[in-house]
Amino acid sequence: LAAALLASLGHPARAANYTDMWWNAGESGWGLTITHHDDKVFAVWYVYDEAGRPLWVHMSNGIVSADGRSVTGKVYHTTGPSYRDPDFRWSRVTVTPVGDARIDFADDETATVTYSVLGRTITKTLTRLPFGSAPANAPVDQGDLWWNPDEAGWGLTINQHGDNLFGVWYTYDLDGRPLWIGLMGGDFQGNAFTGPLYTTTGTPYTQPFVAADTKRTQVGVATIVFEGAPAR
Repeated sequence: LAAALLASLGHPARAANYTDMWWNAGESGWGLTITHHDDKVFAVWYVYDEAGRPLWVHMSNGIVSADGRSVTGKVYHTTGPSYRDPDFRWSRVTVTPVGDARIDFADDETATVTYSVLGRTITKTLTRLPFGSAPANAPVDQGDLWWNPDEAGWGLTINQHGDNLFGVWYTYDLDGRPLWIGLMGGDFQGNAFTGPLYTTTGTPYTQPFVAADTKRTQVGVATIVFEGAPAR
């Protein structure tokens, strides 16, 4: 997702867990966020559908193996009310199982990811996405999965590397299809972070990925104010 925003890469350090933004450097334009809490993982794939439009699928209850080096779980496709709809309710969200996923970590920095969507199985090798001035340090920083419990069905993944954030909203377009919007870089001012928002189109997940096909469009600006446990 967004190689253009990469800042200086510090020396890798052993992080508390696998919470981070993961990518394949040769396939810039799609990615995977992993949020790791103890023995559970919430993973979201940010890819493109058959028409090249944004598509996200997720593994909401990934089980971490006893040795901590593998995660397995079901993959789900979700539709719901548009991000513009003021009446967002869980009852209007449809969640459909579409496959399975497995993430195998060779070490703290490299993973092999296999996931299936509607009979199509895809295997990729991913590493942590480098950006900012320091490695991920979950749970010390703001890197986590953020949501509004009154509006279950959409959310925001935030990953922090020192002085920078990489965020992705996973939500729904005007027609209810999955839509993801990237907060790709920005600046901290006190406890507030401000940066540009982008949508992208790219190679369908069913085809070999071509990074040159990825098109990024700025659609706005976001500010996140961190107020302890909550943020707005």
